[in-house]
Amino acid sequence: MHAVVMESLEEYLAGLLEPAARRDMDVHISSCPTCREEVRSMQEISQLFRSFESEVVLEPDAGFCARVMEQTCARRAESFLAGIFWFDPAFARRLAFTAWLLLA
Repeated sequence: MHAVVMESLEEYLAGLLEPAARRDMDVHISSCPTCREEVRSMQEISQLFRSFESEVVLEPDAGFCARVMEQTCARRAESFLAGIFWFDPAFARRLAFTAWLLLA
C-alpha cells in the first residue's frame, strides 16, 4: 500500500481523489507512521511555498506591450538592413571588382 499512497500523495493533499480512494488513503495513513510522517512533511513544504506567495499582483501598463512590439519590429528591421549592407569582406571585394568591370 505504501507505493499506492506515495503515488497518490499529491492528489490526496490537493483534494483531487475520489471519495472512496480518499477514505482508503485516510485509513492507511492513520495506521501507518511512515506515510503519516510523509504527509506531514509534504504539508509543511506546501505551507512553506505558500508563505512565498506575493500579495502584490504586477500588471503591465496599457502601452507596455505596444512599446515592446514596436521595439522588436524596429530591431528586426535594423538587423535586416544590417544584413544587407554589412557584407563579408571577400564578397564586398568581388562585388566591387564586378562593378568596376561592368563600368569598364
